[in-house]
Amino acid sequence: MPVTLIYSVIRQESLYRADVVSSAGARGLMQLELSTAKPTAKALKLPTPHMADLFDPQLNSTLGAEHLHQLLDKANGQLPLALAAYNAGIAAANRWLPADSIAPDVWVENIPYNETRNYVQRILWHTVVYGWLRSDGQAQDTASWLTPIRAMGVAQARLEPN
Repeated sequence: MPVTLIYSVIRQESLYRADVVSSAGARGLMQLELSTAKPTAKALKLPTPHMADLFDPQLNSTLGAEHLHQLLDKANGQLPLALAAYNAGIAAANRWLPADSIAPDVWVENIPYNETRNYVQRILWHTVVYGWLRSDGQAQDTASWLTPIRAMGVAQARLEPN
């Protein structure tokens, strides 16, 4: 998982504040809920976290990065889809899957939740900016993001909850 992507998610989720709590009860740098943190910790063979543990920047970023990695795997590498699922949940992201493959920018522009649409756009933008800053101003390769969002028919795997 590129560190620039994790930085971008943290920036969008918490503005780098480890003590932040969302209105939905998500906590810490990567805004995790305990219901997400527990199975993610189990997958990493870490001790079961408690609510207060989600404010630990090291643990929160480890669990958040792993959760995003799991979503990216479930989304068959489709980063915009994985980011939408991280923000709005797997069920919502599944509802937005196209009947036919569609350009990723068109798919993102048609996310019906304003918050999630802006979220995905901002994270992708910040990932490019952070990559550019880390590479002393070199152009960033975004080819992996620019693949079409693929149709997910009955015979293909959909994003499944943990």
